[in-house]
Parts: sequence; structure tokens; C-alpha cells
Amino acid sequence: MTLTEDHKEINATVDNFLSLFHQRVGHSKTLHSMGVNDEFSSYVHDVFSNPLKALIDSNTTQLNGIKKSMQKLFDRFLKSSNENIIKAFGMEQENNLVYYVCLKEDTAETREPYFEFLDFYEELGVNTKLPLYIKFVPEEFLDRVTLKEIEVK
Repeated sequence: MTLTEDHKEINATVDNFLSLFHQRVGHSKTLHSMGVNDEFSSYVHDVFSNPLKALIDSNTTQLNGIKKSMQKLFDRFLKSSNENIIKAFGMEQENNLVYYVCLKEDTAETREPYFEFLDFYEELGVNTKLPLYIKFVPEEFLDRVTLKEIEVK
């Protein structure tokens, strides 16, 4: 089996990461032997002291990162579909992404790209942990919406 250039690049990246990680561990070990705890040794201590909390914290951090990425992805989608949008709003919820969209022309045909995006989102496999909801708001109700507006122009 021969390695392709992509595999060689991946191996080099992994080797570089492991080398940097080894250096960081060595640095933390040296500081710890002198009675000084750095961020890494404190993290290791916390993981061993309370592994369940560390796991939950790690999961929360990952979910927040995914949430921010998915918000940016949907915001870009809105900007690319802005020719039929009057206004769009986002609502912060802990484990949901909720968007309200007011369309200039609200028909089954103009809603189709949003349903396609929801299909794409489901294919990503994120929807079970971070559901995405898109709700369509009639223009006559816009004056009642008090949510954060998303710039789509």
C-alpha cells in the first residue's frame, strides 16, 4: 500500500500535533515538579478529580461550538436567499436553533429552499442534539416580533 500525498500530509499534521502535545506535557510536568500548576496540569487534575463533570463540560463546549457553526451556516444561507426575505430573526435557546423568516412572497414554492436546508441539516446528523426550527411569519405580524433581527442584505 502506498501513501498518497493527502495521506502523507495528514500523517505530517498528526505527527506535528503529537510533537507539540508531547512538548506541552513535558513543560507541564516540569512546572508541576516545581509546585506550579499550569492550565494543562489543572485540567488533568480536574478530569481525574471529577471525570463525569469533565465529560459533561467537554460535551457542553463541543455543543456550543457546533451551535455557533450552525448559526453561521444558516445565517449565510439566509444571506444567499435574501431576494425573497423581508426580515429574519433568530432566537437564542439553550439546545435549539430557532429562526423566524418573513418572506415577500410566501408560497410553497418560495418555502422549498428552507425545507431543502432542513433536509441538509438533518443529513449532517446534528439535528438530534441541536434541532433547527424555521418558522414563517406573515408580514402583518412583523411589528409584534421582539427578537434579534438577522442582517440578510
